[in-house]
Amino acid sequence: MSRSGRLCYVSAMMQQRKYVRVPFMGTAEIATEKPPLLVTVSNVSFGGLHLYCSKSFDLGQRVALRIHGNHSGQAFSETVEGRVVVVHRRPEGNSYGVQFSSCLDMQRQPGLTSWVDDMIKNVGAVSFLRNLPA
Repeated sequence: MSRSGRLCYVSAMMQQRKYVRVPFMGTAEIATEKPPLLVTVSNVSFGGLHLYCSKSFDLGQRVALRIHGNHSGQAFSETVEGRVVVVHRRPEGNSYGVQFSSCLDMQRQPGLTSWVDDMIKNVGAVSFLRNLPA
C-alpha cells in the first residue's frame, strides 16, 4: 500500500524501462475480454503501454489489445499482446502497465510503430508520467 492509501503492485521488471514512453491519448479494446472491453491508453512505447479501465486485472495476466489511432492522416487499428506488469487500483478507476510480448515492429504494427518513432524524433518523448533512463 502506498502512502496515499492506493493499492499499487509493480513488477520488478518495470523498475527500469528499456524504452521511452510517449503520450498517447487514444482508445483500445481488450480483445481477450468477451465482449471486447474499451479502455483509454495514456502513453505507449516500443515495449508497452499504460491504460485506464474499470475492470480489474491481475499482475501477470495476459492481454491482447487492439489499439486505434491515426498517423500521417492514415487511421490504424493494430493488435499487440502482452502481460500486466503494473497494477494501480483506485476508487475512481484502475490503471495498468502492460509490457508487450515482443516489441512493436513495422511488419506487425506499422501505424503504431511509425507513430511512436515519429513522436520520439519530433517531440523528444517527454511524457507526463515518469521516464526512467535506459
